[in-house]
Amino acid sequence: MRRRDDDHVAAWLKKVHADKVMARVAMSLDDPLPDQACFHAQQAGEKALKALLVALEQPVPRTHDVTLLLELVEGVVGPQESLREPAAVLSVFSVGPRYPMLDDPQVDRDEAERTLAYMDAILAFVESVFRAEA
Repeated sequence: MRRRDDDHVAAWLKKVHADKVMARVAMSLDDPLPDQACFHAQQAGEKALKALLVALEQPVPRTHDVTLLLELVEGVVGPQESLREPAAVLSVFSVGPRYPMLDDPQVDRDEAERTLAYMDAILAFVESVFRAEA
């Protein structure tokens, strides 16, 4: 497995960090932006799994589908049943929050907090794989 300090892996992880920060900032505003928090949570989860695929020297598909990315990772590291719901929920927020008039579910604070917790679960998993391989 490639190390986290490999330039390509590190570039992905830098983007993960930025999206994680933006997700938290969106919820910390006086007038929170839950849809934007969910979008950035999705982006963080997507990019974390893509970083892991790069580290595992696997192809990285052009997709926003966190469920598909998790399945690809599972093909190398084994099943991660506890992450299937988080991946499915994150996938919902890949496009809708960015554009008006799409099938964009209205997101309240509770839904956003749950989505951020799912992001944290995906990121913790990715971090655990990196630690195990170090």
